[in-house]
Amino acid sequence: MTTKTESLEAYKKAIRAQYEIEKEGKYCSFLVTPSRAKLRQLCEERLKESNEKEDKISFNLVFGFEYEAGNRNKLQNQTDKFRPIETFLKGGNRFVGYRNN
Repeated sequence: MTTKTESLEAYKKAIRAQYEIEKEGKYCSFLVTPSRAKLRQLCEERLKESNEKEDKISFNLVFGFEYEAGNRNKLQNQTDKFRPIETFLKGGNRFVGYRNN
């Protein structure tokens, strides 16, 4: 039986593996040396390109407003919400929504 901790570790490993692939691809300028600002810009770029309803719903859940191209200033005020992602991608122990106690 897989424990919750084992599942989380497997999930983190899968995200890191995908990150290694993605930082060699189209969005490498955002991912090679990730920062909160670059991750925010990447989020905006990906949402501009996306036709997926789920992406827009997820954005709204995280940021509390609907994504629209004209919301750039609102999104810039949310840069700090990308800190946990930045820390994780840079090899930190924390993961989005998870705290090591």
